[in-house]
Amino acid sequence: MTLYELGLEYEKRALAVTNRIHELNKELKHLSGEDKVYMRRRIYLLYVDATYCRETAKKLKEYYERRNPNGQNNI
Repeated sequence: MTLYELGLEYEKRALAVTNRIHELNKELKHLSGEDKVYMRRRIYLLYVDATYCRETAKKLKEYYERRNPNGQNNI
């Protein structure tokens, strides 16, 4: 597997997490009290996970594009 392909896998994971966030947001409307607080916390953590996946995907997919003319990485 190449770094680019791994980046695509991270993109897929970000999409799956985002879809889960949408599902949980629908459930959130029917909750109250502590259950609502816990669900908001869970959703927040999923947003963090999705952001991390998107950022990692971008870095992996662009890894080889960041090389300078003498072959060294500009990381």
